[in-house]
Amino acid sequence: MLSIVGVIAVIYAIKEAATAGVWQTSVLTAAAIGVAALVVFAFRQVRLPEPLIDVRLFRRRAFSAAVGANLIAIFGMSALSLVFAWYFQLVLGWSPLQAGLASIPGGLAAAVGGVLSTKLIATWGRSWTVATGLTLSAISFACYSQLATGTPYAFVLTAMLIGGLGIGLTFAVTNDTVLASVPRERAGAAAAISETAFELGGALGIAILGSILSGVYRAHLTLPRTCPPPSSPRYASHCPPPWRRPPPSPPTWPRRSWPRRRAPSSTPSASPP
Repeated sequence: MLSIVGVIAVIYAIKEAATAGVWQTSVLTAAAIGVAALVVFAFRQVRLPEPLIDVRLFRRRAFSAAVGANLIAIFGMSALSLVFAWYFQLVLGWSPLQAGLASIPGGLAAAVGGVLSTKLIATWGRSWTVATGLTLSAISFACYSQLATGTPYAFVLTAMLIGGLGIGLTFAVTNDTVLASVPRERAGAAAAISETAFELGGALGIAILGSILSGVYRAHLTLPRTCPPPSSPRYASHCPPPWRRPPPSPPTWPRRSWPRRRAPSSTPSASPP
């Protein structure tokens, strides 16, 4: 219960700080409650004979580095999925289906990276393989920082493949290192901490980077003069997203009138004398 209260309160404080401001009473109260709950939870876990999360495992250097690498990787990848959804749909005007299909190559590259990691471990070792994966991920994020409204998809695809390959190298090695760096009887506790790091990194990635990106997007968004303010209830109907806008009507061509044929008479004509 303490961990749930702490994580939810901290994430709530981060989200509210991005919209309402850091020095709001609700933000400071939620942050204080979250930090206090997490500190009490950590102290309680240290003193329990059978803790829910064995904090003492972090004294092992390999274990701490592996869990930290997982946390950083999932932190960036979760925020990146949100960025892709915004960029493909709000900037390029693609449909949700097109945006989802355009994001598939990143996952395929991660699968390839996981397969290659076994050969790289034998050649470079675990530490250099993880460092290579994180470096590739950093290069992909540097490429993402250069995106603009006119950036071709080939550039995005290249950065996506590089980042997916780096994520695959990182996850494949660190997940194995987490279990290999602890005693056999503590393998279950180590796996639980690794999964918790995944969930926490994803939540923090969307909360922190998502809030920063939404704030920057809102600050630099220029609406047409015909659009009402976003707080107005008429905003959704007057300024719908690109994928909800009706398609343009086809051009109308002038119809040419043709002379009508006369229907044949049903009365027989009189025979000549």
